[in-house]
Amino acid sequence: MSSKDCPFYAGSKITDPRFFVGRRDLLKTLCDRLTGAQPTSINIVGRHRTGKSSLLLQFVNTFRQRVENPDRFLVVYLSLQDAGCDSQDKFYGSIAKLLAVYIPSNNRALQKLLTVKQWDSIKFNQLIQACKQQEFLPVLCIDNFEELLERKEQFPNNFYDNLRSLLDGNHLMLVMSSCEMLDYYSKQKRITSDFFNLFQTIDLNDGFSLEDANSLVVLKNGMGEGLTPDLQKKALAWGKKEPYLLQLASQKLWEMQTDGKSLKWAEKEFKIHANRFSFQPKSPLLSDLYKLISQLGKWVLWFNKNRKEMQEFWAGLLLIAVIFVILLSFSYGAINFEQIKSLVFPKSGK
Repeated sequence: MSSKDCPFYAGSKITDPRFFVGRRDLLKTLCDRLTGAQPTSINIVGRHRTGKSSLLLQFVNTFRQRVENPDRFLVVYLSLQDAGCDSQDKFYGSIAKLLAVYIPSNNRALQKLLTVKQWDSIKFNQLIQACKQQEFLPVLCIDNFEELLERKEQFPNNFYDNLRSLLDGNHLMLVMSSCEMLDYYSKQKRITSDFFNLFQTIDLNDGFSLEDANSLVVLKNGMGEGLTPDLQKKALAWGKKEPYLLQLASQKLWEMQTDGKSLKWAEKEFKIHANRFSFQPKSPLLSDLYKLISQLGKWVLWFNKNRKEMQEFWAGLLLIAVIFVILLSFSYGAINFEQIKSLVFPKSGK
């Protein structure tokens, strides 16, 4: 047994469905919203490392086994952290490229609409509306959707209004992940589109159920090897109900078990990596406060590290201020040239 065969993944999204555990009720909810008479768009909300990306990928990878007649759905995954979607044309183009993989090659009407070099909202709408006419439902699983909201100039209100019109017509379904609820970002960025009021929220911040947590720590690798029962209990005690912490605890205990390391080593390694996660605030207000305090702390550390340069900077700034005051006083007659000369070149006493 080798640490390389570890079935636990801490810190990265789980792309292999075999190693994804839990969230059965949430996956069922996503499939129910997909197959309903009127598709309902979803906002998956959770702090970093609560499993948003893994849940989206599991839905994309396994929906075919969960719904009837899956070929009528064009389900695609796009991470906005990786896609380089810094403009509307790139966003629309990235989505169209993903959809092209699943649109049948013998469907000439849709294939013709895909031969576009420069995408915009009109061409994108034509493609999505044509999909509905052909009885296909595009389902866009968009990870880290808040990345778009950070680019208000490139993605203004009319961009979101356009997406809303497609959702209102049941031409499209969106499943989007974000750290906070979408209406929180829209208020923060002062984006007034009604688009942000359309989503049902799935909150991952409460972590796993006890059943899901137990399902995780008993995972086995391809050789059927897993943690011993005692180490499974230890992983549950360390990770509690947090998916990332459970993965991390199980991973470090696995390395201890396979590489002959001590329990003290595993606990130390777990605490080092878990420390950053533990400080993540669970509410938008606390999150903003945490970010502000962290930024102030960074400034203090930077000033301390560059103390000499900052002393020189403030000395130069003070000199400029003195010169400015002297020139201002001179211009208003509050001081004359001889007084300025005596200030700059004071006479030495005898």
